[in-house]
Amino acid sequence: AAATGGTSPYQSKFLLTPSGGSATTLRDWNTSASYTWTPTTPGANSTITVWARSAGATADAAESLRTISFTITPAPLQVTSLSSNLASPQPVNTAITFTASSTGGTPPHQFKYWITANGTTWSVLREWSTSASYTWTPTEVNPSYQIVVWARSAGATADAYESYFARTFAITAGQQTTPMTVTGLASNLSSPQTTGTAITLTA
Repeated sequence: AAATGGTSPYQSKFLLTPSGGSATTLRDWNTSASYTWTPTTPGANSTITVWARSAGATADAAESLRTISFTITPAPLQVTSLSSNLASPQPVNTAITFTASSTGGTPPHQFKYWITANGTTWSVLREWSTSASYTWTPTEVNPSYQIVVWARSAGATADAYESYFARTFAITAGQQTTPMTVTGLASNLSSPQTTGTAITLTA
């Protein structure tokens, strides 16, 4: 803020009035004429008001004031990661859940999952959904599958991404099996036995 007249050093107070809302104090009285505001909520036609008063004034009132309008738009949507509950590689027929993380845009975000086995031909794994997760159960071996998630803001209808994230996932041969368990250990002779006795153990 810039001011003339009155008695310096001036004091200033900054207020914010969102469109259709009530005024709140951004910063109380201070001799600094500057204030740095970091908005966290998008909105059109917010009003920033600065009150000014002379040195020595104590009333919470403006001797002069000035306002400006300011529009805050959402930060661009960005997919920041695509995690999986199991690490690569995994054998075929394993259920693997991928989860996208995203920021910005207009929530709730929508997500669409794609896959390619060769980097050229793409197939849709799942169409648009507000669920950020998708569970994939591969049936074919491939060391370089690429899983891609598209993201778009709430209300968007175009079949296009505002941001995407890709990762490679290897699928190996071998069926998923239940853990091996040793179910018994038998001996042909009962305990105890004397030294020099041949005892056959069978698992």
